[in-house]
Amino acid sequence: MDIPDWFDWIFLGLAVFQAADLVPIIRRRRGLDSAVRSKARLDLWETVGSLLLSAACH
Repeated sequence: MDIPDWFDWIFLGLAVFQAADLVPIIRRRRGLDSAVRSKARLDLWETVGSLLLSAACH
């Protein structure tokens, strides 16, 4: 069973939104406060893991 072409475009759009989410996280990783950097590290792992999982399921 093939996946319809429009589903690929939806997936691509969602992947772009998730990738755009990386910009503020990376900026927080460069901050001076260690608590903020630690939280940003967890957010970074979550976002990258989510991107990889959605790519693997596609």
